[in-house]
Amino acid sequence: MDSCAVRRRTGKGEAVLTRRLRDTTEPMTPERVDALRRQCRTAPAGSMLEALRIHNQDLLSALEDLQARQDDLVRANAELEETNPGVLALHAELSEELEQTNQGVVALYAELDEATRQLRAASESETRFWAGVSHELRTPLNSVLGLSRLLLDSAADGLTDEQRLQVELIRDSGSTLLTLVNDLLDVARAEAGQIEVRFQLVDISPLVDRLSAALRPMVAAGDELLVDLPRSGLVLRTDPALVERVVVNLLSNAVKFTARVFEEFYQVPGPPQRARAGTGLGLSYARRVATVLGGSLTLDSAPGRGTTVVLRLPVALGVDGPERYDDVLVVEDDPAFRQIAHSALQPFTQRITDAGSGREALRILAERRPDLVVLDLNIPEPDGVDVLGRMRSDPGLRDVPVVVVTAAQLGAADLAALSASAVVLDKARFRAALLPHVVADAARLVGRRG
Repeated sequence: MDSCAVRRRTGKGEAVLTRRLRDTTEPMTPERVDALRRQCRTAPAGSMLEALRIHNQDLLSALEDLQARQDDLVRANAELEETNPGVLALHAELSEELEQTNQGVVALYAELDEATRQLRAASESETRFWAGVSHELRTPLNSVLGLSRLLLDSAADGLTDEQRLQVELIRDSGSTLLTLVNDLLDVARAEAGQIEVRFQLVDISPLVDRLSAALRPMVAAGDELLVDLPRSGLVLRTDPALVERVVVNLLSNAVKFTARVFEEFYQVPGPPQRARAGTGLGLSYARRVATVLGGSLTLDSAPGRGTTVVLRLPVALGVDGPERYDDVLVVEDDPAFRQIAHSALQPFTQRITDAGSGREALRILAERRPDLVVLDLNIPEPDGVDVLGRMRSDPGLRDVPVVVVTAAQLGAADLAALSASAVVLDKARFRAALLPHVVADAARLVGRRG
């Protein structure tokens, strides 16, 4: 049965037993109810009592199980109440310790921030100090050198041989001191992150050849400077002026001395060093410059074996542009440079057209679209900047690769503005070996713009 309800009345009572029928049971019609009622009235009383007794036993067993579970729950609650104070105390203790730790970490971070701020302020003060001192020293030194040169001028009269010797000593000492001051200024700029880098394509062979020729007179008698030039056409993407500074420092130290070369202000002690002027800053500065240029400067040295210094710099990207250009326009008013450009362009072009002014260049550009333009900035009006601007505003010319060649010393802002739409190349470094890389860069640049 699913439920049992007992109703008591005066002198009698009744029990109502309910059992839910299964879904498969046939519907309860009045006839079905009468049949079940007759079946119950005719069933033996003993069987019904036995069934009721069995149900009562099941119910008592269920009640006993419930009582046992309730007793277990009471005991668990009691144990939990005994445990809770300890847990709460431990939680409070841990929370307090965690809070103290957090406060200590916060205080430590505050100390570290303050220490970092002080170190940064000290570094900036040191940089400003060296830069200020260097600038303040250079002004009177330049004056001393200038006056010394005036006194030593062959047109100047009145100096005895002894006086001339003394003025020469003043000039030489001033030159040495100016070199030291310039080293200090370079290091101050490097530490302040103020090294201005102007990346461009550089053919390394003539650069090394020129520097080695300039440094050969410094080599002492009995020593030899050997230069193994790299293969022709090895092109770097770097700042040639900074590379020259690094190479000069390396070669000058190679022909002079030294050991702990990358430590600032350090020089080898002893008699060999006393005859050499310097601050010990050159190679420390060189390593900083190598890093700024995207490379590295490392040293390997052993007594009796010698020293190897390796300067690594990034090379230019591979040439992936067209191998030939059918029509090239050279906008240049200098006939000598036009000849240089023609010699460099001949291997990979069929037609070269010259324009000696901006007006002539615009006329040619209005008639036809060239495959490549080599453009000088300093040309009769309109100048190269104006010509380039008009090309980039013309839908038919905006994707023509342009190589700007100039002898002008461009400022950082002007160089950045030009480099956004053309490849800029120094006229003094214009060589045939660079041209394929430069033209490929120009093609990639207009491809990105398109």
